[in-house]
Amino acid sequence: MFEVLEWLSASWSPLSFLLSVFVIAVFSITAAFIFVLGRAYTHVRNFDGPPCHLIKGHLEQATFDGQGLRFHQKCTELYKTAYRIWFGPLKSAVVLCHPDAVKPLLRTTFKDRTVSHLLAAFLGVGLGLQEGERWKNTRRLLTPAFHFETIQPYIKIFQESADVLLPEEEALRRQEHFDFLDILLEARRDDGQGLTDEEIRAEVRTFMFAGLETVTSAISWILYCLALHPEHQRKCRQEIDLLFENGNDLHRGNLCNVPHLKLCIHESMRLYSPVPIICRLSDKEYEIQGRTLPSGTFLYVNIFALHRNPHIWKNPEVFDPLRFTEENIQKRPSHAFIPFSSGRRNCIGQNFAMTEIKSTIAMILHRFELTVSKDSMVSMDDLLTVLALRSKNGLKININPRDNNHNTPTVSFEQAHIKC
Repeated sequence: MFEVLEWLSASWSPLSFLLSVFVIAVFSITAAFIFVLGRAYTHVRNFDGPPCHLIKGHLEQATFDGQGLRFHQKCTELYKTAYRIWFGPLKSAVVLCHPDAVKPLLRTTFKDRTVSHLLAAFLGVGLGLQEGERWKNTRRLLTPAFHFETIQPYIKIFQESADVLLPEEEALRRQEHFDFLDILLEARRDDGQGLTDEEIRAEVRTFMFAGLETVTSAISWILYCLALHPEHQRKCRQEIDLLFENGNDLHRGNLCNVPHLKLCIHESMRLYSPVPIICRLSDKEYEIQGRTLPSGTFLYVNIFALHRNPHIWKNPEVFDPLRFTEENIQKRPSHAFIPFSSGRRNCIGQNFAMTEIKSTIAMILHRFELTVSKDSMVSMDDLLTVLALRSKNGLKININPRDNNHNTPTVSFEQAHIKC
């Protein structure tokens, strides 16, 4: 026996040893590649999709700009409900672009961990990136921060901030009310323990992004749409001027009495959704119009494409606020319009955001008339979809001040460069 072992060791040269290691490594890598590729294909095999490159997949088409948006719109027209795309050879996704596909999936609380880990690096693990029981407990603790009674005192702050924007004398000062940070500091779990310093920082960073980037995007695009459509801008201004007849202070009750402004806000957010894309991971097997979606599939909810899906919206590229009358809303599927997402993980601060948007738009339209010159119009190629929807070069809007009687004098226009 020892003689046999000596013969094997003698015949095992360094070159043959390295060759064997190389063959084993290649075999292992190939096996792993085939396994990952097979799993990625299994997740999307029941869905059709556009042709793609063998190695690059759809990376050159599904970009995060206007070209990518145009690609997804074409896919929406072709596939109507859902379609598959590939990010390279090993990462697949099902893109959802129809209310019937979006509705059942948004009930889940599961988020894609890859995306969550990337965002957590600078946002922290706040409410938007949490899952399971931790998400439920944090959502319960933070909900009081967005009750209607809590939002009311902020309207004054929204007005003061708008005064700075328009530019009036800066009047920002702390108000005597229980604000978001107070609620974080006072929040207690069932066991009586409060949030840790890191948890508080994570929630502050999360809501600074959610309340700043997205609301800024929404306000900018709403102003742009109103500047493009003076007839709707005029109707909104007539409603708004009535709010200021008895003084300059806005109240939540007043902001409910601007029906046409609300229609225009919704239509603007349909065309230019502040958050154009959200990601999910299916937590179980789903069925979408007879096709099985396996558990663990990476899901790409394209809100921008959903809001412009021609199978749902007639003439989707046309700005038509009357789409959002109660009568017309009843004719559409419930998840046709989801600027604040939907389901259990819908935006906790949407009432706060809408109050801020209405207040700011009202203040601006009360004092200025808005227009857009032809060379400042934004094309699809100018759009970027990195977290919040924005324009590569900003939005350029002409502003014409109104006189004290709320008339628009014939003076030269100024141009406001709104970075969005």
